[in-house]
Amino acid sequence: MMTKLLQIACFISPHGFGHAARMCALIDSISTMIPTVSFHIFTTTPEWFFVESLISPFEYHLLECDVGLVQTSPIEIDHPRSIEKLNSFYPFPPERILQTSAMLKQIHASFCLCDISPLGIQAARQAAIPTILLENFTWDWIYSQLSLIHPEYLPISMVLQDLFQPDCHIQLQPECPTAHVVDASIGPIARNLTQDKIAMRKFLRIPPEKPMILITLGGVENFGSIQLEKLDGSFHIVAYSNDKRAAFEENITILPRQSGIRSQDLLAASDLVIGKPGYSTVAEVVTAGCPFLCIRRPDFPESRYLEEYLLKHTAVKYLSYPEFIAGFWTELVPDLLSSKNQNPVINQSENLAKIVLEKVFTA
Repeated sequence: MMTKLLQIACFISPHGFGHAARMCALIDSISTMIPTVSFHIFTTTPEWFFVESLISPFEYHLLECDVGLVQTSPIEIDHPRSIEKLNSFYPFPPERILQTSAMLKQIHASFCLCDISPLGIQAARQAAIPTILLENFTWDWIYSQLSLIHPEYLPISMVLQDLFQPDCHIQLQPECPTAHVVDASIGPIARNLTQDKIAMRKFLRIPPEKPMILITLGGVENFGSIQLEKLDGSFHIVAYSNDKRAAFEENITILPRQSGIRSQDLLAASDLVIGKPGYSTVAEVVTAGCPFLCIRRPDFPESRYLEEYLLKHTAVKYLSYPEFIAGFWTELVPDLLSSKNQNPVINQSENLAKIVLEKVFTA
């Protein structure tokens, strides 16, 4: 494959960390194949997330390029605030598209990757730059599903239907239904590991014979739900908290979000993961072959499809968020820890990178 100097712009939805995590997987895979590619990340997802996820160098541009949904907890949507923010963001004022396209021209962008920001698609079109949309759902579908209970989402969904028109549309499995034309389907996409299980456990001071359980809620943490009084010492909990300092105790390790530890390495070192079914968590669980205790999110339209995928590919049990808060998850741990090792699903980030590069060099 011939190489040329490439500046790739990446527009990333800040809704949770899943969009950023799979873009990081793609960026690192592309960089492995062509180290001279430069990446420019446009998002409001915190810069530290990319510092702790990416091996490849990048340039960060703080830009509100998507709204998604406003959440009050890991599983609760604030619908009035979401609708208010969406109505102030869409449709795009012409000056916003012009300003964003000017940024693309300023960095001499050769190509634009969007997950799943429609602003990136519109700005790239204005700048005459080819675009690829990466998604396992698009916002128009999400808002149309939410409009069945909250009709205020329907006009927003209709506006967005016309905005998701990239030059190439790649759907990432596990995928949700779409009315858009899809050019390729591939998945799951997960970040590559940088540290082995033994080294990670040694760093965390966890005995090799003790089962390790990771609790992760996708960037919306609730440490108070761990119910310390229900821990019997038969396993070791690792959980994130909003505190800035790590805490190492006999049966529990609390890590700040900016810990310097790559979360995909932490997950792969675990014997069980407890969390909500977001895309990156699901992809990294099944590619690691790890059992999963799934905290259901019934109000999120994509959850059904992610849960069905988990059921096909790993040992999984389900509970509600109130049950998790009450500590009932401890009763489900023994069966999951004793489940047979699953055959990991193959991570398709390298194959996705090949598809993307083929589109880039033929554009």
